[in-house]
Amino acid sequence: MRTIGVSLPAVVALVIVALAPTQPLVNIGRAAQTDGDTIAYYRFETGPAGAVATSITDSSGNNLDGTILFGGPIYSPNVPVMQIPQTGQVDSFSMSFGFGDAASFDYEFPFQTLTNATLELWLNPNVNTEGDFLWTTNTVDSGDANRFNIYVNPNVVTDGPPYSACIDYREINETRHVLGCSNVSLPRNEWSYVAYVKQGDAYSIYVNSSVTGSVTTLTSQVVDSAPNLPTSTGWTINGRPVMQPSSCCQYAGLLDEIRLSSTALTPSQFLVSAATPATPIPPSQVATTASGLAYSRVSKTFDGTVTITNISTSTLSGPFQIVFTSLTSGVLLANATGTFNGSSYLTVPGASSLAPGATASVAVQFTNSTNATINFTPVVYQGSF
Repeated sequence: MRTIGVSLPAVVALVIVALAPTQPLVNIGRAAQTDGDTIAYYRFETGPAGAVATSITDSSGNNLDGTILFGGPIYSPNVPVMQIPQTGQVDSFSMSFGFGDAASFDYEFPFQTLTNATLELWLNPNVNTEGDFLWTTNTVDSGDANRFNIYVNPNVVTDGPPYSACIDYREINETRHVLGCSNVSLPRNEWSYVAYVKQGDAYSIYVNSSVTGSVTTLTSQVVDSAPNLPTSTGWTINGRPVMQPSSCCQYAGLLDEIRLSSTALTPSQFLVSAATPATPIPPSQVATTASGLAYSRVSKTFDGTVTITNISTSTLSGPFQIVFTSLTSGVLLANATGTFNGSSYLTVPGASSLAPGATASVAVQFTNSTNATINFTPVVYQGSF
């Protein structure tokens, strides 16, 4: 570990100062202050219980909010867990969708556009019927075509066991691709966690419920042998009756913690999985460098980036945290993720792992009330605090 420092003038208008030789940086993406793998995260935490939702808030920071398509989904205090195992966030509310309730989202469903992606959620169906809870087109009267359908199988053995978790899509010409159903049923009036993972042309379905003994279990894996993906520009929760239209197949029950990610998450990264405790990475395995700092009149902070590089011969597993130890007195890390053992830290976005030689960066913002030299010793951890 080494201390990084820079002297600042007493009066600063715009200053760019070299902290260390810079290295090529990766693109942090549009959500520099959030988990860079998360596209959108619908937690339904606005509340209060019993209130009718007027929109669906994206909690990821990417501002991909949804609008109410019809009906009135209701905030419910019935939740699958009191605290999300992976993130530690409190779970206070879920969303109740009835047969007449739906929401719409004006961006492409990630499984259409990304090579790798993950959809995960908790659901609690309250009736014994098929439920198409995600219908991925928001074009009215578009028929049963050019969409993904993520659904609870009906009470017959068709695509999979009765009440199993399923996924399929139809091409523009209505050719159907069945991408799998869980080999276990989802219990009625009870919470189940389900993750749909796309990795190339392979689609996997994981379930964690009372049926699996509360163990996250791979229940289906199907390869799409002749992919010809939909091209719809939006998607819905429970929107099939308007978009097809059709009176069949609406979901009725509770949904919670819907997260879309731009990577094929592993079970240890799922929301239902307890986070891996953070441990420090030896300096012999990871190098840390900093960019120059630029003073912002708007935020009144000194802004730059810190980059980590895997200098070992093995892949390092994330998530990664950079702890800013020995930070100069009077200097604060303004955009800190949190504190650990009295020192501020930042989570490195978009880095679920680092291959040998790979780099990842995080934005830093310092306030400096004394205009003293900014010194800190970065310590990189893997796992979550």
